[in-house]
Amino acid sequence: MAMPRQLQEGLRRRPKDAPPRPIVEQLPAISVKELKIPSLNNPKTYILPNISLRIPQLTNVRVCNVFVEFHHKPLHRGDEPLIQTFNLKHHRAGFGIRAAFVCTCGKGIYKLYYLNRRIACRHCHNAVYASQAISRQSRPVLQETRTKYFLNNTTKLGESTRKRLEQRLGHKTSCPKARWEQE
Repeated sequence: MAMPRQLQEGLRRRPKDAPPRPIVEQLPAISVKELKIPSLNNPKTYILPNISLRIPQLTNVRVCNVFVEFHHKPLHRGDEPLIQTFNLKHHRAGFGIRAAFVCTCGKGIYKLYYLNRRIACRHCHNAVYASQAISRQSRPVLQETRTKYFLNNTTKLGESTRKRLEQRLGHKTSCPKARWEQE
């Protein structure tokens, strides 16, 4: 029996002995929002030494309004530390200006991920989202865990909004898909 064309092409692109693709939600992430990028009028360079609390392999981060430098810990004593530099691209968004990293692939990215002593976007790491890696039957369980995590870890959510979300989303995630589609 012949193999479907899509399956044949997928097997050709990704051999069976290839390592599994990393999952985005499990990788340590660095967001532009977390770094507090200075405005375009501020030419100073700031050093953020506390980044090692989030990603222990980094020693510090130098932030300027044009670029961001990530300093990695050296593997051996006496070695030069690895320094990765990402340019920043500023664009107008709503009422202000928003910055984005320019990855080595040339894309403007808001989040960078750390994997194997390298910081890059999810496309460069060839990472997939958890919903892409699990089966269709398991996705409601993933949605339920994400909803519970959101409701438990969001502090600025009002009480009435929290109750409304728990009623609406909690009902959908707690029953099977076929049942809430009928309602």
